Amino acid sequence: MTTPTHITFAEFLYLLLLTTTGVALNTVNALTIAIASTLPDIDTAASYPGRLVPPASKFLERRFGHRTLTHSVAFIVGLALLLLPVKLVSADLFVCILAGYSSHPFLDTMTVHGVKLFYPLSSSKCVFPLEVNNPHRYRLQTGCKMDRMLGIFFLIGCIPVFLIAHQGYERFIRSTQGNIESAVRDYNQFSRDNLVFANTKAYNMLTKQPFVGTVEVVGALNPSTLIFKGADGDLHTLGKDFEADYVAENILCERGDPTRALVRSIDISNQLLSQITSYIDTSVENYLFGDLSTSDKVSLPENIRIFSPVTGGGGTIKFNYARYQDVR
Repeated sequence: MTTPTHITFAEFLYLLLLTTTGVALNTVNALTIAIASTLPDIDTAASYPGRLVPPASKFLERRFGHRTLTHSVAFIVGLALLLLPVKLVSADLFVCILAGYSSHPFLDTMTVHGVKLFYPLSSSKCVFPLEVNNPHRYRLQTGCKMDRMLGIFFLIGCIPVFLIAHQGYERFIRSTQGNIESAVRDYNQFSRDNLVFANTKAYNMLTKQPFVGTVEVVGALNPSTLIFKGADGDLHTLGKDFEADYVAENILCERGDPTRALVRSIDISNQLLSQITSYIDTSVENYLFGDLSTSDKVSLPENIRIFSPVTGGGGTIKFNYARYQDVR
């Protein structure tokens, strides 16, 4: 195979496979795997790497021949052992070098001449795919039209795979699903450092009126229910049928501006409820959680079909995403 085909094939593998196993998507890794994919051809002076070090390439070609030593499994194993110190510095570079290098002899097995993968233990040429009755049927001549077409195919294939890898395969799957469970997982991930907004298509559980728009998500009630700020200023739940104020038909969470959250424990034992204002900064958003016990008898109206941040009865008041105005 020609050098462009080797490079585009290695990049396709990098985007399709390596980024899904934790290798970072960045320019350094992409360049590393591209360069490594050309190195096995240092055993011939006609190649790009061979022309960079002509004395070494001429010696290797004269002594061992093309597609033998530098294309063998033994050489790859030796290279891995030699590069162990690199792994201590950067595991990504270690993986990219080996993956790019190994992709080269694999692709060359698809040529009519094959590769001596098990050299020097065996001089047999390994080919793929193999048809016993017609060994050359499915394999290519280096530099032929099909070789160039493969390079173009891999290059084009890199475009959608890059777009998927750029946002992360897990994120891609979630955005494709567009369901409430995926949105909750996105919220849990994004809300650590950012505000979170949801582009949603839903309908009101009570009125069946459709709702389409972007809302700010403030919390996750459970793995299938989000809490968002409504246009009416109240908090509402968004989730599944019969379990939320609004039923999500399609939803996708997006990161908003960076934010910072502070969690505090408040003890207002033997104090008036109004004194809670001395513990919170009313200039920023506050959400209160927990139970209060009181000697006064309370009876707070509750509609099971509408999310209520403050509920209670008897001598107990329960806060669940309660804001200052709710408590007041």
